[in-house]
Amino acid sequence: MVSVFAQNLKYLRNEKGFTQSQLAEILHYTQSNICEWEKGTVEPKASALITLANYFEVSIEYLLGLEDDFGGSVGQKEAPQFTAEERELLEDYRELSAPGKQLVKTTVKTLLDGSSAKSTSKKFV
Repeated sequence: MVSVFAQNLKYLRNEKGFTQSQLAEILHYTQSNICEWEKGTVEPKASALITLANYFEVSIEYLLGLEDDFGGSVGQKEAPQFTAEERELLEDYRELSAPGKQLVKTTVKTLLDGSSAKSTSKKFV
């Protein structure tokens, strides 16, 4: 299983639209370093964690999965394992206005409430 750090690093790199080589060049590491960190085969040194956290403007705790992206402390085993799609949806949601957020909540609730075929046919026929 890939570590939370490896997932977070790959996510942050992809959010910037960089290849591993491009990120390595920017941060003065090798592409091999970035690749090994993202695969979880090698853990970065403290100095690399500091460089990554500063560049991506996140905490080291977030990178390691000890803190959620709201700054709340989480246990290592309790850290959420979001997919890239889930993270993208969350980021998009955060940019919405209050009415937009309410519309999303209402839509999701409606979809969840109508998830059975029986209730779906009643609501949409």
